[in-house]
Amino acid sequence: NTAGLNPADAKFSGSLISILTGPNGPVSLTINDRALAVFDGSSITGGGGNKTLLSVLDSRLLGPSSVPLIDIDAAGGAPPSIQNVTSVVVVRSTLPVASVDQALLVATAPLLALTNATMTTASHFADLAGNKNQALSLQASALVGLNAANLAIQTGHLLNLNAASATISGYLFSLANGSTLSINNGLLFSLTNALAVAGRGVG
Repeated sequence: NTAGLNPADAKFSGSLISILTGPNGPVSLTINDRALAVFDGSSITGGGGNKTLLSVLDSRLLGPSSVPLIDIDAAGGAPPSIQNVTSVVVVRSTLPVASVDQALLVATAPLLALTNATMTTASHFADLAGNKNQALSLQASALVGLNAANLAIQTGHLLNLNAASATISGYLFSLANGSTLSINNGLLFSLTNALAVAGRGVG
């Protein structure tokens, strides 16, 4: 939670949150609450270089069952702002080809909920790649849910899959209460040597 931080405090290099392989091999982490919450006028500014809110590398993250993995919400106060991050979620596998029998990122709630807030990414919103392994299993209503919010992707895709697979049971995105999703130089999803199974498409 970044409430009370000034803009300088909220800057970061690389990934704000990283789940990485350990000295004894891949790590498996289960969390029961939000990985990141930004409320009531707080802001995160990416600055220069590659900046990601959440990255998973050669490890496994199981997200919470009833709340979004990343929650950006005015919560009755001033609108939060997330600006100039490269991506929101990055998943990478350097493990042997098709060696992972479970998804590296598993969630039963949206990866991002954006409520009365704004967000801008410089590249792909969700960037998933690696050795034909399963990067994402999402059993949720949507990959990203916007409620009276604005999400802008400057150069990239909402979902980018490169040599990886993803299963999404719900929509790629949902918009409510005048929300907008802008993709300036990209697509809703891009597949390169990859497989995606979507339950509903877009909402």
